[in-house]
Amino acid sequence: MGFALRLWLYWLWWVLLYSVAVAAATAAVLVGVIYVLKGAPALDADVYGALEAIARVVFVPLWCAALLWAHLMVTRRLFACCLGGRRLILLTCKGDERIYPVGLGDVLPVWRRFLMLIVWIVAVEVLLLVGVTSLWGGMSATALLRPSVLGAMSALGAFAALLVLLGRCKCILVTQC
Repeated sequence: MGFALRLWLYWLWWVLLYSVAVAAATAAVLVGVIYVLKGAPALDADVYGALEAIARVVFVPLWCAALLWAHLMVTRRLFACCLGGRRLILLTCKGDERIYPVGLGDVLPVWRRFLMLIVWIVAVEVLLLVGVTSLWGGMSATALLRPSVLGAMSALGAFAALLVLLGRCKCILVTQC
C-alpha cells in the first residue's frame, strides 16, 4: 500500500474518531445540563424521548464544529507518526530548517491549504456529479446533497488534496523513519 494511501486512511480514521467522540461527549454533557436545569424529573418515556430528541438536534452542529477541530489536530499529528517506514517532516517557510516539535501555529498554514483544497475539490466533484446526473437523468441535485454523499466526496477530496500537498507543498518533506 502506498504512503499517500496509508496517510489518508490514518488521517480519515482519526478525524472520524475524534470528531464523533468530541461531538457525542459534548452533546451528552449538554443534555445532562439541560436535564439538571429542568429539575431532574423522573426518567419516564416522555422525558427520555425529549432528551434523545435534544441530543439528536445538537449533535449535528457539534459534529460540524468538532470536524474542524479534529481536522487540525490530526493534521498536526501527521507530522509525528511513522507509516510504512516513512514520515512527514515540516520545514520552515524557506524550506531549509526542520520544525520539531510541530506546534499548532506551525501546522496552521498547511492545515489552511489542506482545508481549502478539500473545499475546492469537493465543489468540483459536486459540479461534475450534477452535470453527469443531469445528462443521464440519474439522481436529482438535492439527492446529491445528502450527508452520506457529501461525506464520501469530502473523503475523496481529502485524498486528492493530500496528493497535491505531498507533491507540490515545499514545506512538507517525506523522509524515511
